[in-house]
Amino acid sequence: MTLTILPLAEIPHLIPELARLHFAQWGHLRPDESLEQRTARLRGSCGRDQVPNVLVAVEEGALRGSAMLLAHDMDTRPELTPWLGGVYVLEPWRRRGIGTQLVAAIEAEAARGGADRWPRYVQWA
Repeated sequence: MTLTILPLAEIPHLIPELARLHFAQWGHLRPDESLEQRTARLRGSCGRDQVPNVLVAVEEGALRGSAMLLAHDMDTRPELTPWLGGVYVLEPWRRRGIGTQLVAAIEAEAARGGADRWPRYVQWA
């Protein structure tokens, strides 16, 4: 089986599934946000060659993980940009290097956008 890393914008049918996973993992960090709001926010983050951007790891059409390139992740520190976040690998697929591949792909996205050194904050799951 071949793992592929793609922009979520290319496979938007995975947005609801990824939103559910992110909501279950990190929903407590935004207690006023519903699953529907999380889904809409994720849909709005699906750029191509831009910030924000969501990359997903897919194997035979099935979601394995995600990583996000964000403008910033803390409203109090907007100067920390761009920002790596939302690194998530589904539990059965952890410890296989998928997270490492996703982070490397986000780093490459950031470099293409002109970032040569950037803060990294990862919420691993």
